[in-house]
Amino acid sequence: MNDPFIGKILGQYQITAWLGHGGMADVYCARQPNMSREVAVKILHSMLTRNPLFLERFSREVQTIARLEHRHIVPVYEHGAAEDGTVYLVMRYLKGGTLADLIKSRGALPLALVDRLLQQIASALDYAHQKNVIHRDIKPSNILLDEEQNAYLGDFGLARVDDKEFVRTLTEAGAVIGTPTYLAPEVIQEGRTDSRSDLYSLGIVLYEMVTGRPPFTGDSVYALMQAHLTRQPPRPSTLRIDLPYAVERVLLKAIYKAPEQRYQSALDLANDFRLALQQAPTQTHGRALGTMLIRTRTLARHRTRLLISGALIAVLLVFGALFLLNFGQQRLPSAPPGISTATLGYADEAARPEIGEPESIRNTLEDISRARAQLGDSFIGVMMCALSTDYHASLASAIRTHAAQLDVPIEIEDSQADPFRQPIIIRRFIARGAKALIICPLNYESVEAAMREAQAAGILTAVIGDIIYGERSVSFNMTNEDIGRIAGEYAAWLINNEHKGKANIAMLDYPSVTDVLKRSNAMESAVRRLAPQARIVGRWLGGTLENGEASMREILQTHPEVDFILSINDAGALGAVKALEAAGKAPDSISIVSVDAESEARRLMREGRYFRASLDSDPSGVGRLALDALVSMLSGKAVPRRIALQGVMITRELLQATPMP
Repeated sequence: MNDPFIGKILGQYQITAWLGHGGMADVYCARQPNMSREVAVKILHSMLTRNPLFLERFSREVQTIARLEHRHIVPVYEHGAAEDGTVYLVMRYLKGGTLADLIKSRGALPLALVDRLLQQIASALDYAHQKNVIHRDIKPSNILLDEEQNAYLGDFGLARVDDKEFVRTLTEAGAVIGTPTYLAPEVIQEGRTDSRSDLYSLGIVLYEMVTGRPPFTGDSVYALMQAHLTRQPPRPSTLRIDLPYAVERVLLKAIYKAPEQRYQSALDLANDFRLALQQAPTQTHGRALGTMLIRTRTLARHRTRLLISGALIAVLLVFGALFLLNFGQQRLPSAPPGISTATLGYADEAARPEIGEPESIRNTLEDISRARAQLGDSFIGVMMCALSTDYHASLASAIRTHAAQLDVPIEIEDSQADPFRQPIIIRRFIARGAKALIICPLNYESVEAAMREAQAAGILTAVIGDIIYGERSVSFNMTNEDIGRIAGEYAAWLINNEHKGKANIAMLDYPSVTDVLKRSNAMESAVRRLAPQARIVGRWLGGTLENGEASMREILQTHPEVDFILSINDAGALGAVKALEAAGKAPDSISIVSVDAESEARRLMREGRYFRASLDSDPSGVGRLALDALVSMLSGKAVPRRIALQGVMITRELLQATPMP
């Protein structure tokens, strides 16, 4: 079919080729003979141009946009109307295609290129916002490239609409204001737009540049909009394994659902992205990964696989909303410091905030260099709870990898789920001259004396747990009570909605560890409070694969009516699954709610077998954050005494709705 516009002359411009189609216009290449140049001409759809009110307001908007003069905004040359009523807009013709074309051809882009493109796009968007112009349709296809891959923000003239009547005119004509893949939640829910909705769209574009795909996909516009409102994005590091943690944090903050929690300007986003890249040098110096000291004890054959991650958990409960978590804390009185803070060059304790968010831990290259100088020939000691578990192995792996990126020497030791080994390991680190420790205490009382000795020796400590050990200590925590409450509340919701409130529940516990007992008590309390008709038939020993399997066999014999398992961790629950499968129990006959969201638990959820939900503890993120905090403290920065962690409740529905990367 011949295009009637090819060869047509509009004012000074002769249409030569069709370039593309949009919601409000077709785009053509045209020749401007008197200037000997090619231009891009957008011809508005006739449905829109029949409305005189639309034409008047569109003309006024284009004049506003044409006054935007920025080196990374596509310049508008003119607009006009032909005698036959054709309305057109003329702008610079860029031959490098669009950012959408680039991502389609290359997938995830090199981070250095992403940084350069982001700086250019952000400067253009910030300039527009300073002029009180909101774009409203930021997306890769509206970002044009020249032949040197410089970015230009385009389509302002079509996206800049200010009043409801104008929006209604466009909607009736079938035009889309904004693109569902990039729409901010407040635009979907309330139709409310401001500069922060543009920033959300820019965040989605940034996520797509870094990972090669947008965070949300769906089979329909409705599914996409629901995803923006209710789902959390996949962690970018699951889609790009080489992604530095600091960069991941920037990406996730850029697309927070609440506008006030996002970046408040495009330049802030671009600056943080560049700073995050600077925190992750691509080359190591002096002490490379091969020379790091990794001292991991071999586990005995029958060593338990206890996953005591409550002291380790970083949780962010989101399914439609982000919860700000306020936790109570215990603080031990500090031992008299043997070495003054001033002598060590550390920040004044009085300058340290009591609580902070993960985003408050941020290091520059200069900070990292100062931390290395402070360490000298020393190292950071890392004491894990039980490397035999998926959680702690992931935690240690993340610390090890991040230490290599930062060129910071570490030594890792495994306490093998034995609380009596832990003070011995801490004292061994002190004797070997460690200047900082990352520890995950199995029992706070058993390590208290050793921690006081570390404090007296001037050693910095990052504790993955509930307690702050005096000065020069930072804790990363969500209390076991909160972990149990959240898991219990979700279990109660599931019981009420899918079991008609009358489930028969068996709990898998680990009562010998006091803090884990707090978790299971909180689980039971939440269920009794919110699902009062449910029956808790008893508690059995869990915490490890072996314990969970043995206990489940007993449960099947003594309480065959059990149709719901509430477990303090995935390790015990996965043992229960082994017993259920051996007994031939149907995967949909028992529902399991647990904690840790280990890879095997996620697989079972995705397959629709036994597991319904598990609280994600993000061990990799916690490990990197703990190391970053110690680097900050070693460099002399005032780090908050406690970092309130965030995570996500992973559910079967969430995983089944999320495409596999």
